[in-house]
Amino acid sequence: RNTYRKRDPKTGLRPFMLAAVGNDTESASSRNSYALQMAKSITRDQPWSELSKLDQEIEVNKVLEKANLDKINTIFKLLSNAPDLLAPAIKLQNEDREKKE
Repeated sequence: RNTYRKRDPKTGLRPFMLAAVGNDTESASSRNSYALQMAKSITRDQPWSELSKLDQEIEVNKVLEKANLDKINTIFKLLSNAPDLLAPAIKLQNEDREKKE
């Protein structure tokens, strides 16, 4: 359980924070290029080259959406194992709310 709380020595971020940040060196175009390759590799009834441009775009977006969902699931699982790491943020949020009232 301690590994869920351990800070990264280089960034100082917790595991759930690292998962949220992801690979910040990866550009949007490289993510899209990867998603395109993944979409092309998925077995379907119709070959990729026979899909319309719209259908190809839909397939690429499905891959990107799944990657985003996987990222959210990873963050959730990491936080489920160390929910107390959110306590300082919740405390600050409550203090801010009380100041506004």
